Amino acid sequence: MLVLLMVSADFTGGTQKLITDLQGHFPTPLPTTKPWRPNNTFGDDPKYKDGYSEQWNFEAQRELSASTMVSAAYVGSKDGRLPHTGLANAARQASPSGTATSVIDALRAMPWVNANITYSRSIGLSHYNALQTRMQRRFTNDLSSLVSYTWSKSTDVSSGYFNVENGTGGGSTVQNFYDPNTARGLSSYDIAHFFSWATVYDLSFGRGKGWLSSGPASWFLGNWQANYIFQIRSGQPYSLQVTGDVANLKGSAPNIGNYARPNIIADPFKAGPVPSNPDPGCATTVSNGGKAANAVHNTTKLVQSLCVLGAIGLVRRFGSERVPLPHFTNMDFSLFKTLRVRESVSLQMRFEAFNVFNVQNWSGPSNVTINSGTLISKTAGQITGLQGNPRQLQFGLRLMF
Repeated sequence: MLVLLMVSADFTGGTQKLITDLQGHFPTPLPTTKPWRPNNTFGDDPKYKDGYSEQWNFEAQRELSASTMVSAAYVGSKDGRLPHTGLANAARQASPSGTATSVIDALRAMPWVNANITYSRSIGLSHYNALQTRMQRRFTNDLSSLVSYTWSKSTDVSSGYFNVENGTGGGSTVQNFYDPNTARGLSSYDIAHFFSWATVYDLSFGRGKGWLSSGPASWFLGNWQANYIFQIRSGQPYSLQVTGDVANLKGSAPNIGNYARPNIIADPFKAGPVPSNPDPGCATTVSNGGKAANAVHNTTKLVQSLCVLGAIGLVRRFGSERVPLPHFTNMDFSLFKTLRVRESVSLQMRFEAFNVFNVQNWSGPSNVTINSGTLISKTAGQITGLQGNPRQLQFGLRLMF
């Protein structure tokens, strides 16, 4: 069976038409001379469609023994009709500094309505590709174990909404609603590397085991089960953002909110002095930043888009693929001992330790807005908090009947 799927999207006139269709659904006419400020600034395309997903995979397996196997798989997917959300009543292109507001308003869908209208259409796309490997030992001789590693990459034009699904700094994901290509980048949930090792081991002591199967010693040392799961993964990406209408998208509207990402004047990961600002007309000071010991970006080498008035920020969505959020490491461990009370009744003692090594996992930056007025923020990109919990120990009893 041959199935042809055709997807078309009009990012300019079609969007404008759908938004302006809303005008006839208000109880009173909208003003035409002064931007109207609706209380609810969120809206969805009336013709919003359900998403779809195309998935494929190929796996090769090799048996090492009767109980052990290894495998490697390629897994991929393509998803369509995903949410594409942004400032749809902003101008559809950037304008140079000094452009008349009337000229900018002509580039907006509804010049008489505020520019901070957030609109969603089902035109988003995403792609996922991964190498998934594993070595698995089935439960044999009281031991089972699973070691897995995934190397993957997920990209899209929007992972969802703002700082929720779009992750840290997600407010600058969609800079220009009418040009989704400027939003293409890593998904907010992208995890490039993920390693996991889980094991269950029934100690060979106690009733029905090879050692200490009877006697007082079997009561104390027998029928123990040890379990652990160890995980380490790379961090998720995040976005940097700047404040202000740096691309001149709002026209005569009173406000538009923040939408832009910064520009880079130098490699922020390369040692050496900070170069001078290439734009002599830029009022932003770049010598006021700094890099703390736990900072992700050197903000002295990042310049907000205000330095290039009338332009969309050139930093890729989620900053740089070289600098995601800090990696995450965790290991949980538990010991179970089962005591048989009667033939059909048993009591299980459980000792569990979460984050057994008490690893401190850094969270993401609390501030991803690199400018404070016309100055680079000293706290941009700095990490001051933790994610996850410290070591936790607990003991419990479980009656099974």
